[in-house]
Amino acid sequence: METLSRPPDLLPALRASAGQMPLHSLESFVRDTLVDEALAKSQGSVRGAAKLLRISRQLLQHILNARK
Repeated sequence: METLSRPPDLLPALRASAGQMPLHSLESFVRDTLVDEALAKSQGSVRGAAKLLRISRQLLQHILNARK
């Protein structure tokens, strides 16, 4: 049960990504993935997703608006 409560070790994947794609592309991919997952876990609630991501609702709305 403890392994489910801890986030996965991203260090190996991040190290492997060095030089494979530009930093801004990797940042965008990670941000989009986390936003999509948080929205799914919160049943589409922007407020709930922002809480999961520990960011303001306004910032999440800004991120979502920039995708359009």
